Amino acid sequence: MEFSPKYTVSLSGKDFRLDQSQVEFDSPNYFTACFLGDFHEAQTRRIELSRDPDIFHLIASYLSGYSVLPLTDKKIPATMSPASTLYNLRADARFYQLQGLVKECDRFMNHTGIKNIKDNRFLVIGAKAYHNNDEMDSMEDYDYDPIRRIPTRANWRTYVTEEKLNQEPLNQLTTPQSAHGSRGLKMKSVVEGFVRSSIKDYRPLHWKLVGWWSKEQNERVNTVSELDEQANIYYLFMAQEYEQKYTVCLQGREFILRRSQIEFDSPNYFTSCFLGDFHEAETRRIELDRDPDLFRIVTSYLNGYTVLPLNEKSLPGSASLRPTLLNLRADAQFYQLDGLLKACDEELERRKSRCIVLGFSYRIIDGDLDEYWSYLKAWPAEAEWQAYVVEDSIGQGPLENLKQPRPSHKFELECMAAIERLASHSIKNYDPRRHVLVGWNEKETSGDENHTVYDVQIVYEDREAAF
Repeated sequence: MEFSPKYTVSLSGKDFRLDQSQVEFDSPNYFTACFLGDFHEAQTRRIELSRDPDIFHLIASYLSGYSVLPLTDKKIPATMSPASTLYNLRADARFYQLQGLVKECDRFMNHTGIKNIKDNRFLVIGAKAYHNNDEMDSMEDYDYDPIRRIPTRANWRTYVTEEKLNQEPLNQLTTPQSAHGSRGLKMKSVVEGFVRSSIKDYRPLHWKLVGWWSKEQNERVNTVSELDEQANIYYLFMAQEYEQKYTVCLQGREFILRRSQIEFDSPNYFTSCFLGDFHEAETRRIELDRDPDLFRIVTSYLNGYTVLPLNEKSLPGSASLRPTLLNLRADAQFYQLDGLLKACDEELERRKSRCIVLGFSYRIIDGDLDEYWSYLKAWPAEAEWQAYVVEDSIGQGPLENLKQPRPSHKFELECMAAIERLASHSIKNYDPRRHVLVGWNEKETSGDENHTVYDVQIVYEDREAAF
């Protein structure tokens, strides 16, 4: 009799050895059911799974009684971010039925604020600004535009469930789609600045602005954003038939799926093949002419892992991000994985071409338009406001009738120079190779017999904001 029997867990071709003390740690669990029950694995002391071997290093450490949280940089797989590593560790803890590790992950996520994001997907941030009327009356050139008096940074935050958005005051939100005209763009610009300064390490691709609400007389402004984490949505249901394995062969490469994987996001292609009345249900094997490199991402999804947004190190071969995402969507459609298909569509929507709108106003006094007038003199060097919009917004509302300056005469050349100067002073890390002029327009907004005021919008495409 062995002093401590050894058990082998093979993950994607990589073997891990567990002793009985590790198998029994935080039990009952997946390993005690496999190796100490009445299944075939109890005799062979070996099981093959299509789980992530990098995450299993953390699992093995936990089964040795070690603390695995917080994660150190060396423990984070190269293909994952710190957040996705934590979510994927929790997904594996659920799969292996390690309730203690699930609770550890939940406690850590709660301590760092991540758990609230997982359970309550909407972040509400707000601030209140106080204005003394007597003090305002005494200020010279006080700007009575209420947009300019909105606070620049939140002083409170909370997380709410989606149902709260149907209750006052959050059911009165102004959405980005309902903010029209130049004023709507200006308000959106102010709200985006408010969000950027209020959310630590803010990244537009990770947050979706739902809307904002301002109380009468602009006493308060709230913004609501939604954090997109696919791991929060999909949960892995355990399969108790530990001995059942299914083989998917793609262009000569074999992938082993467990029943829990093929039942994830079902009904799907795999449940139809392997659990239906087809020949594959008997052979537990299917051969397909699909991309095996993409299937690595699909199997990660079937494990309940976070696979989007894609990490550059997880891209197949020399493929770029956009084609990989489009091909992954095609595979999700083929395998009938509705959840993955929806996730790909949402990722593609977020990654639509994004444009920067630079805005300002300028005044022309009657008599100024002589041979000495120029855009360089009349236009400011820096925009008064800027906002990001998606490509679909171009040609609508205040962004219609955009025109391109043509170097046909002096005024057009000066217009090009004025636009270039404004962009270089207004866009952070401006690079003409990355920021490409889409066009500009101007509209008369006010004036009298002595002067005219124009609003100007200049639109640049940011070619690196999406991909």
